[in-house]
Amino acid sequence: MGRLLSNISSWSIAIGLYFIVRFVGVESAPDWATDISALIFMWVFASIFFGIAFSVSDVLVQKPSIRRRSYGFIIVLRVIVVVFALLVVGFATRVLAVIQGVISSAELMITFSEIVFSGAFVNAFCYLITAAFILAFIKQMQDMIGKRVLLNLLTGKYHFPRKENRIFMFLDLKSSTKYAEQLGHEKFSRLIQDCFSDLTDSVLKHDVEIYQYVGDEAILTWQVEDGLKNNNCIMVYFDFKKELDRKTDHYEKSYGFVPEFKAGVNMGAVTVAEVGDVKRDIAYLSDVLNTAARIESMCNTYSESLMISSSVKEKLATDQNLVFKQHESVELRGKAEEIDIYSVKF
Repeated sequence: MGRLLSNISSWSIAIGLYFIVRFVGVESAPDWATDISALIFMWVFASIFFGIAFSVSDVLVQKPSIRRRSYGFIIVLRVIVVVFALLVVGFATRVLAVIQGVISSAELMITFSEIVFSGAFVNAFCYLITAAFILAFIKQMQDMIGKRVLLNLLTGKYHFPRKENRIFMFLDLKSSTKYAEQLGHEKFSRLIQDCFSDLTDSVLKHDVEIYQYVGDEAILTWQVEDGLKNNNCIMVYFDFKKELDRKTDHYEKSYGFVPEFKAGVNMGAVTVAEVGDVKRDIAYLSDVLNTAARIESMCNTYSESLMISSSVKEKLATDQNLVFKQHESVELRGKAEEIDIYSVKF
């Protein structure tokens, strides 16, 4: 629903600007624009319809067969959806003209054909295709670097370093060295692509911000309140595992095994800053990340898949389906004091 409202709002602005330029202060107007109420009706109708059409394209591009295509292909697909929406809206203006008694029903299709090949329609077509391209490009940028990261870069939120409380998960493929040698670099790279593509639905479901992909490892992060809500910071791991298990046949057939991941989770205060000039990014600086990475490495020591720090465990909501096992306090490399860690099963 949030995406739908966002799309309707975006198209409301785009179409409103076009209507202002096209109709305000202009003596000649199309036959259906008999008064201000007709313009308002068509503006609202077109905004809602284009918003729905763009939302349909959002659903389409989330399909794995399309999601893995090039950004250019996805942008063109979104533009095609908008072209279809424009034709529908053009036809709606003819229906409105019939309702107003400006033309007869017999003239509906004839005048629709005339409109499609008119200069005014071509102008509207060029404007809306440009708007569609810009909106589609912005959406692809959101998908590529994350909606919040894009917004933060645009607003300059982290232009000056600031402190935040965050949760981090280091998610790493088990036995990656063995698999890389077994598959070869090209096939191993396809495996990683498949795994992180299958991570997408879990990421969207659990409000994850993807900080970085580092080889076969993904670093996930949340604002504390988002990560603790519905235990998102650990449930994302179990949802991802379930998705991999669901695609057992695909992985067995393509690679000869079903990949397994291990994860370490930690939380605490970090300094967030915008870094770089040629390539800008948001960087998180804190020992919190180092500790999360070390907790993840302890999965090998204890033969566990998901391990969390005591600071995370204490904040999680009670869930009878979650089983925690406390391990011996360990002194993680580079830390002066020991830390309590727990394995988690669901």
